[in-house]
This record gives sequence, structure tokens and C-alpha cells, in this order.
Amino acid sequence: PWRSEREGAMHACGHDVHAAVLYGTLVRLAARRDFEGTIFGLFQPGEECNPGGASLVLAEEPFAGYDVRAVVGEHVEPALEVGTLGFRAGKYMAANDELRFTVRGRGGHGALRGQLTDPVAAAAELVTSLLALNTPECVLSIGRIEAAGATNVIPDEVRMEGTLRVFGDAERAAAEKRIGELARGTDSRHGTATDTEISRGYPCVVNDPALTALAAALARSAGFRVEMLPLRTTAEDFGYYTMRYPALFYRLGVGAAAGRTHTALFNPDEGAIDKGIGFMTDLALQISKS
Repeated sequence: PWRSEREGAMHACGHDVHAAVLYGTLVRLAARRDFEGTIFGLFQPGEECNPGGASLVLAEEPFAGYDVRAVVGEHVEPALEVGTLGFRAGKYMAANDELRFTVRGRGGHGALRGQLTDPVAAAAELVTSLLALNTPECVLSIGRIEAAGATNVIPDEVRMEGTLRVFGDAERAAAEKRIGELARGTDSRHGTATDTEISRGYPCVVNDPALTALAAALARSAGFRVEMLPLRTTAEDFGYYTMRYPALFYRLGVGAAAGRTHTALFNPDEGAIDKGIGFMTDLALQISKS
């Protein structure tokens, strides 16, 4: 009954749960009104595409004139069971860049290789070289390759798209520089010409240590199981808020039976919604008193 109105479409990342938790939190807070100050509810717009909704929200200066105590966000986590919350102080989620390459050569008949400058061969080498950059804290993936040839036709160009994830500005700059060097090196060996576009995305999500400690202590006192989380190479536009204000982004357990996010079978346990509302409400009230 809650499937998309667009046939065959599914985001499958739990944003419906996030919206339900935030809405429920606002309803409870509005009913109580036993706090001082103002509590805003931010429903995340335009996530997962640059420049990200958070940067556009902040550009409108919605909190001008307010002393912002904290910005808090949550995300579902199938690796955690219902009743479990996950936290990490400091750097938590990666910065991300969008990568686009156009490898241009000279196409033609696949049987007449002497007449070709093969962009497919160059693109294949470039992908292999790029993937060699991967380390635990530098993740690069190429998710789309388009070579519009045929069994016996080499195209004039190949287009590729991918993503880069790192955990610091210096690491980001070094990786971007190396990507350019690899593209130029591939061109020199194959005689191709590669256009490299790197679109900078979100900054790292960096959780305020004091706010994280406060939230974890509150969760334990409320009977939640608390887990400390590892670095995560996924990215969130919430990172923009963490650059400007004391901020916390934590994980709400929805159960292993939910399956993996971004897959067609993802189905979070709806029992997590009320627990998420309860904790976010308590956390908002606790922060307003601090």
C-alpha cells in the first residue's frame, strides 16, 4: 500500500521511515510544548544528487537570528536490530565527488585495428588504474560505462561515470590530482583524448563529540542498546550542517531482516518508527535544556 506511485520505481534507502520519525517527533513536541526555544523540523530535500539539499537550505539562511544549539539527523540501519542506536564521534561519513570521463579516439571496423585509436581499450585500462587507488579510506567506483559500438564496431568515444569517497580535504585533493594523472597517462599510451570532470559533492559528516556523548548516554538511559560505529564510506549532505553547527548524525536500527538498502527487497521493520520518534523527541528536549 505504500509503494511508489511510479510503477517500478523505488528509492529503497529508508527516507520514508526518516520522514515518519521526524513527523511523529514534531507532533509529540507540538502537543507537549514543555520546552523553551524553537525546534525546527528539516525534511531532507534533494539528497543524493549534487549539490545536495542541505547546501540549498543553508543558502537561504533559515536560522539567521537563532542561537543554534544543535542539528540532529538520523538514518535507518539494517545492520542494527530494532531497539539499537548507532553513534560515532568525530569523522563518520565520507566526502564524495562525482566522476565523469569521456575517452575520445577514432572508431571503425573492429577487424581493422590498425586504422583505430581504440577508446574502449583505453577506457578499460583507465578503469583498472582508477580502481587501484582504492584503500580503506579512499573508495573509488565506476558505475556506468557506455560504449555505443557493436560486435564488430569500435565507437569514437566511451563515456564513464563513477564516485570518489575520502575522509579529508588533503586526501580529496591528492586523489583528484592522481585521477587526472592516470587519465593523461592512459591517453599517452593509447593516443586518445580524455575529458575528466570531477564534480565536488558533500563534505564529510563530522559529529560533535560532546553532542554524541550526550545522545549515547540518553539512549542507554532510555533502554536502547548502543553501538559505536566504524567510519562509513557512504556520504550525506548532512555534512554541510556539521560544518556550520554542532551536529549529530546517528543510526536507527531497523533489523537485519530488512535486507540491504538500495536494493529492491529492502523492507525495514516498521516497529522501529515509534522507537525512533521516542528517542528523537527525548533528544530534542534534552538539548533544549542543556
